[in-house]
Amino acid sequence: DAEFAIRSESHRRPSVLTRAAFRESILVEPQYFARILRMCRILSQPTEGHLFLRSFAIGNKEVRKGTKMSSGDVKKNKLLPQDTNSVEENRPLVSDESTPVMKTKTMVTVIPEQTLIRHPLQYQWVLWYLKADRNKEWHECLMQVAFFSTIEDFWALYNMIQQPSAMNWGSDYYLFKEGVKPMWEDENNVKGGRWLIVVDRQRRSQLLDRYWLELLMAIIGEQFEDYGDHVCGAAVNIRQRGDKVSLWTKDFSKDDANLRIGQILKAKLNIPDSDPMRYEAHMDGYVRSGPLVKPRILIPGGLNQ
Repeated sequence: DAEFAIRSESHRRPSVLTRAAFRESILVEPQYFARILRMCRILSQPTEGHLFLRSFAIGNKEVRKGTKMSSGDVKKNKLLPQDTNSVEENRPLVSDESTPVMKTKTMVTVIPEQTLIRHPLQYQWVLWYLKADRNKEWHECLMQVAFFSTIEDFWALYNMIQQPSAMNWGSDYYLFKEGVKPMWEDENNVKGGRWLIVVDRQRRSQLLDRYWLELLMAIIGEQFEDYGDHVCGAAVNIRQRGDKVSLWTKDFSKDDANLRIGQILKAKLNIPDSDPMRYEAHMDGYVRSGPLVKPRILIPGGLNQ
């Protein structure tokens, strides 16, 4: 049907996808986009991005931090033409000649046709990783791991990296929009703040990884209604006194926007009322007089005047 489209009937900004067969843009409501995001996880293995992250994970010296994920950036595991001298057998694993096959020197992988469809995200995202080192400045410990701009490459990345609960103390993940650095001093964050959720050590194995994944899917899937432009990124900090999961927004003075973002975040992560969420301005962290920053908004609660 040439009129294939799902259009927004409300004030919410829809997410944009591409129908590969007809090269048509379609508009999808956030709740449907969230379902597509989850469904694509099943179809996410294997992909070119998956091979790229595998080479990164095993320490491929040719892969440099900040290399963009794309079919041309697989580096050592680059897709190769059919090679009669290859170690592996050159015939495909199935007899259907229409089924595309991805071939490397060390493996032959059949790619289901549906995995070749790419679902673009609203923004391009960058994953950062920090491993604390007392002998280095903070910014020297921070590095870019990968870029992605489609659902499929998100899952390729997510399926290859360590879960937060398996990371060492002092380690951080940051997922931010391209062009926004995960630091308070960045021009996009200097007037901003964060929603903060603390996960105590006793519940780390039950909650941390789930909270982090739900948060990632919410921000890349544009699940914050009209307030997606206020979102800068997300962070998870692994600490002995309690792990921290946070959502960063660009302007702490936008109380209505930040409150609504917090309410949606609470619902998406299914956080019980017994676990308070607090919104802190980054600038308040500079002038705090104690171990805690005074929150500007509390959930449950409200604005902290």
